[in-house]
Amino acid sequence: MNTQADLQRWSDDVARDPRSLAFLPLAKAYRRQGLTEAAMQLCLRGLEHHPANIEAHGLLALLYLEQGDRERAADEWSMVLRMDPDNFEALRGMGFCYLEKDQLARARQMLERAARLRPADAMVREALKLLGTRTDAPDTARRNDPLFRDDPWAAHAHAARPEHGQEHGPEYAAPVV
Repeated sequence: MNTQADLQRWSDDVARDPRSLAFLPLAKAYRRQGLTEAAMQLCLRGLEHHPANIEAHGLLALLYLEQGDRERAADEWSMVLRMDPDNFEALRGMGFCYLEKDQLARARQMLERAARLRPADAMVREALKLLGTRTDAPDTARRNDPLFRDDPWAAHAHAARPEHGQEHGPEYAAPVV
């Protein structure tokens, strides 16, 4: 966990130099504190100076998802995948995006790629299991599956929450379980 001194140092760095990469750990800390708007503004300003920062795009996707803006989350994950085609979080996020849109072949493709990166990820395994018998035809039966009953994004958003030990970026390696 970050200390108050860390937060102050990052905040000072960003205030002194808007191009500072300190925006990223500060935005992550704000997200952990539930300060979603502040985290989002930091990411957006940081991306103005560092448009190719994969971690910032990934964090912004999670922030959009937490605010219920699935389209913007998908846009950010798409951006991440253009820069890093093997980004697990983006593959998983896009897989759930395609599931929600009943684009099951594309969902399967993304989730299979994610599974190759983290075979132990329970959410990806369950989604692939569900997709194992599905076709690209819209599937109303899927809505009765516990994994997707209310919101196909719920499992993804839940696992990506900082309180579950997940933080977007290379600093974590353990699969979401």
